[in-house]
Amino acid sequence: MMAERFLEALREAVQEIAETMLFTEVACGSWRQGGSPLAVAYSAVLGYSGNLRGSFALSAGEAGAMVLASALLGEERSQMDDEMEDAFCEMANMMAGGMQSRMESLLGPVKLSTPMVIQGAGHKVRSEKHYACISQDFSIAAQPFCVHIFYDIESLKSL
Repeated sequence: MMAERFLEALREAVQEIAETMLFTEVACGSWRQGGSPLAVAYSAVLGYSGNLRGSFALSAGEAGAMVLASALLGEERSQMDDEMEDAFCEMANMMAGGMQSRMESLLGPVKLSTPMVIQGAGHKVRSEKHYACISQDFSIAAQPFCVHIFYDIESLKSL
């Protein structure tokens, strides 16, 4: 039940960003409980606090990260540099913020941390064992990316 609400809020936020900020199409793929099998090179991670305890991670392979960051900057780049990593983090920040604003009507106040980037081929983003994880696949310009939402089930039971 809660997973479906998170996914709906996430999909709406990603589509809104694609239409209003990137002026491109983003395709929504499959979702799953748990992590994604996508081979990643970059992840931008933010934490949620307040009435939602957990985290948000935008993950992509190098090509996917470059397409997302380039789309936000409005120009194609040939490699990831500091500015591209900042743009990738800002994409995660906008997606997480869009989801946050949609979920606050249900959950009440939710705070969002500053994003941080993780770089390294094949890394995995995980959370504590008692946190649930759902992953939603997307693609932009035929390049896949994934969003992981980690959340503390126990903290939501009282809402």
